[in-house]
Amino acid sequence: MTSRKVIMIEAHKIARGLVGFTGDYNLALSQALKEIWKKDRLGKQIYTGPSYVWDKDGSLGVPEWVIKRNLNDFGYESIMQALIKIEVERKSEKAALLNFKTDFGDFKVWSPKSVLRGYRRN
Repeated sequence: MTSRKVIMIEAHKIARGLVGFTGDYNLALSQALKEIWKKDRLGKQIYTGPSYVWDKDGSLGVPEWVIKRNLNDFGYESIMQALIKIEVERKSEKAALLNFKTDFGDFKVWSPKSVLRGYRRN
């Protein structure tokens, strides 16, 4: 059973997207809550995990929280808006030094290998 707090947070996220179609936020929230409760009753997991930033070719995904935690606002916004490529510059046993190439310069961040998607351990 999912907590009511998580259900309400997810319902508001969905409702913000639906309000453009319905024109009424209360109606959109009502529909979103119906869908969330239906998923919860059927035992389907409501995904509340992290969002990923993917390389242009889709080969490497890095969670947004890694970028937010290690860079200032300028670096985070640069990566989100003008990412060109993600390269693995160095690696240790459990972490990788990632170089984010953007139109605004390069940003380097250490990330745990366990949270990366599409990372090859060669």
